[in-house]
Amino acid sequence: MSQRALARHLAASLGTISNRIGRLSRQALALHATLRPLATPSEPVCIDGFVSFDRSQYFPNNITISIAAPSRYILSLTHATLRRSGRCTASQILKKQRLYRTATFEPRALERSFKSLLDELSRERIPLIHTPLPLITDEKPDYARALKAHPCRARFAHRTINSKLPRTFSNPLFPSNYLDRELRKDLADHRRETVCFSRNVANMLQRLMVYLGWHNYDKPFRIGGKTQTRMSHAEVAGIGKHKVEDARYMLFRDRAFLTRLSLSSLEHKLWVRGFATPLKKRPEYLPSYALH
Repeated sequence: MSQRALARHLAASLGTISNRIGRLSRQALALHATLRPLATPSEPVCIDGFVSFDRSQYFPNNITISIAAPSRYILSLTHATLRRSGRCTASQILKKQRLYRTATFEPRALERSFKSLLDELSRERIPLIHTPLPLITDEKPDYARALKAHPCRARFAHRTINSKLPRTFSNPLFPSNYLDRELRKDLADHRRETVCFSRNVANMLQRLMVYLGWHNYDKPFRIGGKTQTRMSHAEVAGIGKHKVEDARYMLFRDRAFLTRLSLSSLEHKLWVRGFATPLKKRPEYLPSYALH
């Protein structure tokens, strides 16, 4: 459901819905930053890019997501805006040229995205240098270049998988493929060929953070499984059930303060809405109370 549809359903203004989503996204980010270090640090990690677009299809993006493979526990995500590639008609080429005259694109954005996720993994999920962390990606050369230049490259056991292989359960990239399917299904921003798409990068990432909080700490790990207990993805990843329940209770009771959290640089950028929207000249609006 889109934000406008949600506003109609709840008989509230669009501004009210946006405000509540922003608050909830910061609460979810604080919850995740608190509990994620408690997860089992030795799980293999899949990193892959989820492709959507910002503002229009002339500004495709790559939302790079790291996910613990066996538990499907989302670890972190980042964003990069890219140039449109592929075959275009003559009119589309002219429109691209007109739009790109005033647009700025980050050089080597995919490498920067991948490096950000490697930095997150290096902080929390590599206990010993002689037990490298299994890292599974596709064959993008950007990933290989970023890993080669990373100071902790020796701590990863990198395995590449051809992205054209069938996306079955036996594919080592299945956790990333599974999450791609869930995002397409559950978030109106990323459904194909609809009028419901992201107009603002920061708002879109806030909705993704809300989804991350729900997926990790509320959604059952196997909805169709025969088990009697409904374990969340966080519990399967090794975080105690009582810790998850207590943190979820605090999520809706106590406001999270930036000055009381220990966020990484990537988490801080998500908190302060630091990812820019293409062609937007002004910085994103951030309420002053969010900096306290």
